[in-house]
Amino acid sequence: LDLATARFEEIVMRQPKSVAARTMIAMIYGTQGRNAEARKSYEKILEIDPRAPVAANNLAWMMADANENLDVALQLAKTAKSVIPNSPDVDDTLGWVYYKKGLYTLAISSFRDALTKTPANPSFHYRLGLAYLKNNDPKRASESLTQALKLDPKFPQAADARKALDTLPK
Repeated sequence: LDLATARFEEIVMRQPKSVAARTMIAMIYGTQGRNAEARKSYEKILEIDPRAPVAANNLAWMMADANENLDVALQLAKTAKSVIPNSPDVDDTLGWVYYKKGLYTLAISSFRDALTKTPANPSFHYRLGLAYLKNNDPKRASESLTQALKLDPKFPQAADARKALDTLPK
């Protein structure tokens, strides 16, 4: 990954406004857990192109996940949605921002949109389950969380899904 980053940085040196190269660098940083650097990279990309969908989507996710600037995160997610309307990842990000803002009905709608495009994604089912839980729909919450665990009992949020299921009435 470090070699790939160096190669993309060479491209950026020759083409400073290369959104694609900068996006790859930011994504590599994210993969490496270098979130502060990824975030700065996404912000720089959006200075170059305010409608860069991957940067807008990924920065929106980071902001929502950290509960920071949720109004800005919502605008970024909506920008990404307007540019790539059929992306399940963008629907998931939009749903996550709505969830973090306490807009659970909108979150449910976005998560369901993501799942129509990628029905086998356990993380999407998990987040949908959380939204149903917050929207006082324990039956659907249980169905979604259970489906997430059926799809992959070891997906990244599996332990949290089990904890959420344990809070539901039996």
